[in-house]
Amino acid sequence: MWVGLKKNVGVAIRWIMLGVVGAILSGCANNSISPAPVSAASSSYSYIIGPGDTVNIAVRLRIGMRQSIEIIP
Repeated sequence: MWVGLKKNVGVAIRWIMLGVVGAILSGCANNSISPAPVSAASSSYSYIIGPGDTVNIAVRLRIGMRQSIEIIP
């Protein structure tokens, strides 16, 4: 009886692990990055970055290459 129970638990754990791996892999396949705009919304718009501003830098299609930087005086 215990041998059969151990076998069923082992099979259940394998299915759970397979589901976890599948969820992780499907999350990696998600491409939720929107395309960059072709041009600025308005050519007259002008902004000068100053101390205290935060700049977010991201390399397109490289999720791990993102950084937020605060401008210091």
